[in-house]
Amino acid sequence: MVDRWRAWRTVWPVLGVLVLLALAWWVAIHLERHEVERYRPPQGAALRDEHYVLREWLRRVGVTLETPQHRTLPPPSATLVLTDAHWDVSRQHRQAVREWVRAGGHVVLYTSVLEEDAHPQWLADWQIKTQHHLEALEKLRPEGASSPEAAPASRCFPLTEAPGLAESRTGRVWHKCDPLPQVLTSPRPLRWGLRDALGWRVLRWAEGAGRVTVIGDSGPTVDIQLLRDDQAALVSAAWDVRPGQPVWLWASQDQPNLWHWLWRHAAPVMVLGGLVVALALWRAMPRLGPWRAALPTGRRGAVAQVRGTAAFLLRRDPAALHAAQVQALNHAVTRCLPASVALDPTACWAEVARRTAQDETLLRAALAGPGAGASSRAWASSLLTLEHTRRRLLHAPSSDSPVTSSADHVPHA
Repeated sequence: MVDRWRAWRTVWPVLGVLVLLALAWWVAIHLERHEVERYRPPQGAALRDEHYVLREWLRRVGVTLETPQHRTLPPPSATLVLTDAHWDVSRQHRQAVREWVRAGGHVVLYTSVLEEDAHPQWLADWQIKTQHHLEALEKLRPEGASSPEAAPASRCFPLTEAPGLAESRTGRVWHKCDPLPQVLTSPRPLRWGLRDALGWRVLRWAEGAGRVTVIGDSGPTVDIQLLRDDQAALVSAAWDVRPGQPVWLWASQDQPNLWHWLWRHAAPVMVLGGLVVALALWRAMPRLGPWRAALPTGRRGAVAQVRGTAAFLLRRDPAALHAAQVQALNHAVTRCLPASVALDPTACWAEVARRTAQDETLLRAALAGPGAGASSRAWASSLLTLEHTRRRLLHAPSSDSPVTSSADHVPHA
């Protein structure tokens, strides 16, 4: 029995290892791996510069990239790239660009600039025609391009350099996975160009001492896709990037000043609006009258100070002013009718009403006050009654009969 148990103890670890190996083998043959691209947002300088990738790539090949906010022309040795279809191209501006090219500059145009309705003169000046061949693009894709296992070059559209031109070097081929959607035609003698099975995609010809390059695309690739496939090499060839020669990119729209734009397009409306505003301000202004003599300066008297304080309290806190008036009347009663202090309030105020020839009911209502929430006029009426009573009490003749208490009228036993 002991020998059998020892044998099982030796076999169990071996069986466990075999089960783990079988499980690992099963997982390995049924596991599928897929590449997942995760977007990482730009950071640092790339967050502030939308052309960061293009700028860094040009810097590594010895070329500086300038993106001026104002449409200033670069030196003739530079390459000027026009990509924004909405920048304002006036007749004088277009003529200045042409004169700059004839002086030795190199301008690169994308067909998105040429096809805008605002710039049809560019097509007429340089005799460029564009055609869309989106339906024929799939015919250019080689066989096996839809297979994921195919080589990267076989999944892209090949562009070959036209032989026999002044700036051509035979044997160069570029593969662009995002095909150029437009075919270009021009009767001008070419110095360089790229074409595929459908026709020309990039054209370059001489213009005076300078050159003009037209690319059948919507704009340059400035993000991380510039470093994929042959994108960077294609941009380098189309722009004719050379170390030491700067590249100027007009990619953002210059917005004119709002008031300048309104004055240029709606001057009559602005003038009429200004007149309406001026008339409204004139009507709202106070009318001018004769000069008024300056009021003499001086200190206010005690009476004016008391009146001003009373008027202020009547507006802000009439209950406090009423309490002060009642207190003043009590002081007058104590001074003029000292014997009334021993009477009850009903008999006291009845005696005050008799001595001052006042209506007792009206005097009691004035002592109670109109109550909270009453108007200033109601408070003023009560205050006036109390003040008249106080003054009459102070000026009452002393020959009047003295005030006696109710105990004096009780017969003695």
